[in-house]
Amino acid sequence: MTVLLESPWYQQFVKDGILKLMMRMLRGKFGELEPQILETVQRLSPEKLEDLGEELFDFSQVADLVTWLQEHEEATEV
Repeated sequence: MTVLLESPWYQQFVKDGILKLMMRMLRGKFGELEPQILETVQRLSPEKLEDLGEELFDFSQVADLVTWLQEHEEATEV
């Protein structure tokens, strides 16, 4: 089982599922978003996507999302 959980195929499968759910949640909260925002979300790791899912409840406007993405994208690049 450990081999499966560590396989790149499985990891991509998990990320795709989390990403699909996150995109639905973002559309439900904010409607259609700009392509550059969606591209930034797609570059997030599965762990960052989970963090975003928790923080999403606190966002009241798209600007909150953009600020969060800027802060966490910088942390990912460093």
